[in-house]
Amino acid sequence: MAQNMANPSDSIIEQLSRQASNFTNTSLNLPQHLEETLTRLEQGDLKLRINSVEANRELRQLSSLVQALIYTILFSTFFLSATQLMVGGWYRVSLSFFGLALVTLFLLIRLLWTQKKYPNA
Repeated sequence: MAQNMANPSDSIIEQLSRQASNFTNTSLNLPQHLEETLTRLEQGDLKLRINSVEANRELRQLSSLVQALIYTILFSTFFLSATQLMVGGWYRVSLSFFGLALVTLFLLIRLLWTQKKYPNA
C-alpha cells in the first residue's frame, strides 16, 4: 500500500520534470528557429499575406483620393493652359483645352459624388 502512495507522487514529479525539460529545450531552441525563419523570409522562401478588411478599405479610400488629386491637377493644368492660349489669341486651340478641362472636371465631380454616395466602400 505504501508503494501505491509513492507511485502517484513519483509520476507527478516525473511529468513535471519532463514538462520542465521540454520547456527548457523549446526555450533554448527558439532563437535558432527564429533566426532560420528570418533567413528564409529574407531570401524570399517565405511569403506573408496579410488580409485586413480595414486596411483594404483604407487603401481604396487612399486610391480614390489620389485619383481625385490627379483629376484636380489635370483640370487646373488644362484650364490655365486654355486661359493662356485665349489671352495669346489662339482661340481654337484654347477651346480644345477648355473641352479637356470640362471632361476632367466632370470626371472629378463624378468621383467625388460616388465617394459621397458610398463613404465606407
